[in-house]
Amino acid sequence: MNAPATITAAAAAKGTLYLVPAPLDFGCDTQAELDSALPDATLRTAAGLTHWICENAKSTRAYLKRVDALHPLAAPLQAQQITELPREVHKKGDHGAAGHAPFDARPLLAPALEGHDIGLVSEAGMPAVADPGSSVVRAAHDLGLPVVPLVGPVSLLLALAASGLNGQGFAFTGYLPQDGGERAQRIRELESLALKQGQTQLFIETPYRNAVLWQALLQTLQPNTRLAIASGLTLATARTASRLVRQWRQQPEPPDNRTPAVFLIGRSPPGPQQKRGSHRRLHAFFDVCFMQGLRPARHIPALSGWPARPAVHAPPSRPWPRRTSWPAARRRCRGGCSRSRPRP
Repeated sequence: MNAPATITAAAAAKGTLYLVPAPLDFGCDTQAELDSALPDATLRTAAGLTHWICENAKSTRAYLKRVDALHPLAAPLQAQQITELPREVHKKGDHGAAGHAPFDARPLLAPALEGHDIGLVSEAGMPAVADPGSSVVRAAHDLGLPVVPLVGPVSLLLALAASGLNGQGFAFTGYLPQDGGERAQRIRELESLALKQGQTQLFIETPYRNAVLWQALLQTLQPNTRLAIASGLTLATARTASRLVRQWRQQPEPPDNRTPAVFLIGRSPPGPQQKRGSHRRLHAFFDVCFMQGLRPARHIPALSGWPARPAVHAPPSRPWPRRTSWPAARRRCRGGCSRSRPRP
């Protein structure tokens, strides 16, 4: 009769894993006011924790010292139990590299099984998003621990909201390759997804390589692709800008090599005037092709800048007669063959 009550008491004795966001000023020349970057409820919860899992113990102590200036810590800074994630998790990721098993973080949560609440914190922003920590969250779910994300700044969502790009469909792709050729190929792949599917593509880079990535974007992207950048978010020196690539090329403003930045590319829908002009040009283009006996599909890439598609059908044996009508052209082709009408 006492077994259910024992099980319930054991479940109630378990601690909670709190995902504690950090300000976005890590590594920056200036710091944000902590009480303006994070809600008071988040700071109070962080001040009440005594067990931590983090990327770097030194930066976590510096963060807790800033929290202590606003809300006294539940335990002195020297008494805080701070555990660092293994270095291979930083290098290979929480999900394991090719040929390696995912990292098992359950031993790190032993204090939670004894009833202690644990805070998971990264160096900037929300842990487990573009940062290590997802293995700890998975382990908490596997152990039946409550997982509570606290409110705080997430640079990816702030950048997306300020870009003017599609916020209904987007993807974060992490870091781009460092090799120049591989990076350019990856940029083209992401641009193709953005233009064909309308899906905004977000990615980041280590701050000291910001200028290199920016130059690669301006050299690789198509002129009418929209490129946005958001850097120093939540700081007094925050910068957000979103323009077409051809406009960036005319007025380049490369990011500095000290401030973290988020880069975004997406499709820029044409305005009403641009749409009407495009329709008129398209009708005129097909009229010229018909009058001169040209195949439109062969000339669209040269006029639009789109990549040419490989030829699937053989070209006609002779060009269409000039100054003829569709019915007359169809009658001249015996039996209504496939050349009765030029394929677009």
